[in-house]
Amino acid sequence: MLPQCNMKSRCRYGFTHRRLQHLPCGGKTLILCFRLQRFCCTNSRCPQRTFQESISTLAPRWQRSSRQLVEMTTRLAYSFGVRVSGDTLIRRIMRLPLSEPEQLTHIGVDDWAWRKGHHYGTIIVDQSTHRPVALLSGRSATSLAEWLKTRPEIKIITRDRAGAYADVAKTGASQAIQIADRWHLIRNAGDHFERFLKRHWVAVKETYHAIKTQELSALQSEPIITVSPQQETVTQQQRRLLFEHISVLKNKGMAQTEIALTAGISDKTVRRWLQTGGPPLCGKRPRPRQVIGFNEQTWLREQGNSGCHNAALLFRKLKTRGYVGGSATVRSLVSQWRYTSAEVLQYPPMPRLKQVMQWLTSPLNLDKSGAATWIKRFVQQLLTLCPGLNVGCKLTQGFISLFSPSTKIKERSRLLRQWLHEATHCKLSEYQKMASSLEMELDAVENALTHRWSNGVVEGHVNRLKMLKRQMYGRAGFELLSRRVMNTLC
Repeated sequence: MLPQCNMKSRCRYGFTHRRLQHLPCGGKTLILCFRLQRFCCTNSRCPQRTFQESISTLAPRWQRSSRQLVEMTTRLAYSFGVRVSGDTLIRRIMRLPLSEPEQLTHIGVDDWAWRKGHHYGTIIVDQSTHRPVALLSGRSATSLAEWLKTRPEIKIITRDRAGAYADVAKTGASQAIQIADRWHLIRNAGDHFERFLKRHWVAVKETYHAIKTQELSALQSEPIITVSPQQETVTQQQRRLLFEHISVLKNKGMAQTEIALTAGISDKTVRRWLQTGGPPLCGKRPRPRQVIGFNEQTWLREQGNSGCHNAALLFRKLKTRGYVGGSATVRSLVSQWRYTSAEVLQYPPMPRLKQVMQWLTSPLNLDKSGAATWIKRFVQQLLTLCPGLNVGCKLTQGFISLFSPSTKIKERSRLLRQWLHEATHCKLSEYQKMASSLEMELDAVENALTHRWSNGVVEGHVNRLKMLKRQMYGRAGFELLSRRVMNTLC
């Protein structure tokens, strides 16, 4: 019944879904899911055209919690003496003092998006305790520099490769050691190699099509149809092994009677097998059938190699050539053929850019499968066709190897400077730009190779901040968000 006009309706319009959070069950959150019917109002004067079933006994309209859950939480609040509204509770949360660490020596800095492309902020995390200590409303150099000047005890600052944070750290905390994030360094190397590979993508396509043409032409030159060999049955295999055992005993000089006792068969069987040179073929006696001559079989294989695999069509053509047998004989012969046509061959598709990057930069620990062999052949032919690509691969692999645990920490600085010298004097513009950008913050890059600190903890808090921001649906301001990020009780 529609509440506005009090008219009953049986005209269904559709369905809608509603979810309510109910009292917990077994220590876990319980969500009630409803599938409610929608109806059309038959009263033409009614301003509301559609309405849905009412579950007001469980929860009022637009409420996401059941009445029982609201009542229980209210009673718990009253039992603890909390008799306030939601707005008052938020105001009290805003008045809570933020706990600041006594000693803040190692921090991590990163930016986060309040609205991507428009407004950004800065988050600062204590690397020792893995807890956020400050949330700044912007990512400008002024706000971060003012905050750093109030903390002269800071010794280490981890950051990404943003140039603004590097300049601010030098001016606001000149006594601190800057450490560039290792993940961002490897990511930047991958981005430069990706741009470098895009310039040589024509060579990648030519290599792929050349290998594909060679393999398909080799398959087309081979006969498509071959006769599959007859497989040995289990009984035939057992008899063959028994005959080999009998032959070994005969060569040792044993008599046929002794051989029969040892092998567990009669002496007549031993004598017959030794005379015939092997056991007889076992199995059902084949039914006599018309045999196709050699000339007819040769003609059938020629037709099959030309692309005709239809047994009925081949039988009709064979009848015109004077064949007097039946169609079952032709069908039996055609069914024994093994097709390896190039048309049905599932050739690997054109590799994507990320796949080629992985093949060229990572060591090829490949097995002996067909796909691994094809990848190895593709990489070798690509590097042969494009020698400049080989230089880029070696530079990328050399830079990534600096962060490998197998590289000694004491030698990483020397290897980095050697890599910068090679990248600067090579004729590849992408790596020359990368080397120049690394030389601008060489101390931070060297510290990333020799220190254990990284910006991974800060990236994790950025993900948590995004989750809290989306939970608030944009209805709350920056102050409440900062309280929720830095205070676990909120």
